[in-house]
Amino acid sequence: MGRLKLFSLLFGVGLVSALVPVLTGGCTHCDEFLECTTKPGLRYVECGSKQHEFNDGASLEDEDSAWDYCFCNRSRLLCENGTSLRMCNYMTYDGSTAAQFNDGTYAELTSAVAGCLEYDGCAVANARCNFGGWYLSCARGDERVYISGEGAIFKDEKNAVDTCVARGSGGYSCEPIIDDCEDLDSCASSKACSEFCSSPACFNNKNAAACIADPACRWTPK
Repeated sequence: MGRLKLFSLLFGVGLVSALVPVLTGGCTHCDEFLECTTKPGLRYVECGSKQHEFNDGASLEDEDSAWDYCFCNRSRLLCENGTSLRMCNYMTYDGSTAAQFNDGTYAELTSAVAGCLEYDGCAVANARCNFGGWYLSCARGDERVYISGEGAIFKDEKNAVDTCVARGSGGYSCEPIIDDCEDLDSCASSKACSEFCSSPACFNNKNAAACIADPACRWTPK
């Protein structure tokens, strides 16, 4: 068992997502797919201890490297005190998260990132994402920043949402993620709520970009 998998288990094992079992890249004895969190749509399957296949074409022999590729961002987040960390999100495996500092130590993700950037607190956001995508929403007083799963920092939340959504080439629709438009800070911020501030009319968003930018909606595979 790899060190990152072991670390993930320390947070409490949940059920592995029952995803589509496949035969990939010449595999003859493969486990079920795991939905990765490093980019939306990425999936990983283990075929014995020396074969780890991804649906983007990557094939890795080392288990630790495969778990890094699936669950941990590759670019380090630079902290205000001169250190850095990598963000690891195992939500699709057992619901846990972790931050790995440059000295090899680990900590819980949201509090570690908040301390790293000197913010009051951070929270994982994924309601507007699909296929395992996520980002962090961090606050310091009235100030907000949004950090993508790859570690990019944005002032505008829609830019973070754009990094956590797989658009797809078909078979998608724009679906509401809230029942009442009054749950938003402002109905005017949503095309689905701007005309009637009641139930979100997400069908008013005619393409993926419009849907992704709408805080009341999510671009959802059918």
